[in-house]
Amino acid sequence: DTVVYTIIAANRGNAAAQNVRVVDQLPAGLTYKGTKVTGGTCTRAASTVTCLASTLQPGSALTVKITAVVTDPGKEIANHATVTATGLPSKPAGSQIATASLKASGGPFIVAGVKSLEPYSRPGKTIRIAVKLTNVGEGTATGNRVCFRLPESVVLMHLPSGISQSGGKFCMSAASLKAGKYHRIVLGARVVGPSGSKKPTVTATSANARTKAMTFPLVIRGALPTRAAGVTG
Repeated sequence: DTVVYTIIAANRGNAAAQNVRVVDQLPAGLTYKGTKVTGGTCTRAASTVTCLASTLQPGSALTVKITAVVTDPGKEIANHATVTATGLPSKPAGSQIATASLKASGGPFIVAGVKSLEPYSRPGKTIRIAVKLTNVGEGTATGNRVCFRLPESVVLMHLPSGISQSGGKFCMSAASLKAGKYHRIVLGARVVGPSGSKKPTVTATSANARTKAMTFPLVIRGALPTRAAGVTG
């Protein structure tokens, strides 16, 4: 996410302040994105923003808005800005330093899964396959997508709304998922192949979240036994 720090250096005295200088060095966990300034000019070198006003009349202010991107999840991030000017009266230490902190959340985390709701089946049987995208993290995840290929022994009976197909690959999307929310579609399929343990292949993508793809085996047992021909009685 992005965060905006607003720094105001205001002249609350009764005489003009000269050579006003605001310095903000962004701390670890923030990546600089942009600056807007009113009442002066700003320059940037790496993560340090320096803003100047040659003169601030009484009642006027130098206002700086710095936009940054949060990069370190799960930590407290404190940003400090300092202001200096020529001719200021002496004040207690730290009186010309401003601090603002934020708590960075863990961020969104998408888990994608493809799983048969009937983990055991036989050739010729129908099964239900669940495709699911879940946000198990913090914050809203956007641009989420899961794509999968079914094993050759399983074929879809029809293509439902919300599932796209390209050759043997099927995909489901969720434009936005809030923390703790999920998007799920259940597909109808038929088992056509021989016995064995089969797994679909699954991939997951997201515009702003970490992703994890999970796949579960489908165990196909042998054909139903038939009574052998012969003479009875």
